[in-house]
Amino acid sequence: MQRLSIKHSFLKSLIADGKGRKRHWTFERAIERLKSIRREVVSTAGVKWKAVTELDDDQKKILNLLGVKM
Repeated sequence: MQRLSIKHSFLKSLIADGKGRKRHWTFERAIERLKSIRREVVSTAGVKWKAVTELDDDQKKILNLLGVKM
């Protein structure tokens, strides 16, 4: 049930984005934008480091609406 609640409140926040075909954001489109965020440990020739995606403005907006901090 919590997942539906998150989706519902998130969609309400995106509704202000426009109507019908002029709407830029949908829940599915927002999830697709978030899929490209990476946070991983990379290892090359025995050297390890953390690789973290730099968030773009859209990703920052979506995470902010969801209440997620990175």
